Amino acid sequence: MKYCLIIFVSFILLFSCTRMENTDLYKKLKNAEPIFIPITFKEDSCYCFLTSRELWDKWSIKMVEQCVFDSLLYLRIKNNEYIYLNEHLYNELKNDTSECVK
Repeated sequence: MKYCLIIFVSFILLFSCTRMENTDLYKKLKNAEPIFIPITFKEDSCYCFLTSRELWDKWSIKMVEQCVFDSLLYLRIKNNEYIYLNEHLYNELKNDTSECVK
């Protein structure tokens, strides 16, 4: 009985997850559609936060290390400007695990 319950719960969790291929972001990236996202820089930390709650809910990106960006992009983030997100940048934001350097 215990194993049946574990299998049942695992089955529900597996099928309740949204696959990346089904997200609006993935579809737009694959179709090369322009995507603009608001990003803001928090002065007392080395992290940039995605500011849109809707984006937080849809995407697995929660925060990214500021040091993955070049200086121009860093200045734009500090000024709360929108940046263009392409597939390459998305992968950098999602996969970067480098340590932040102040």
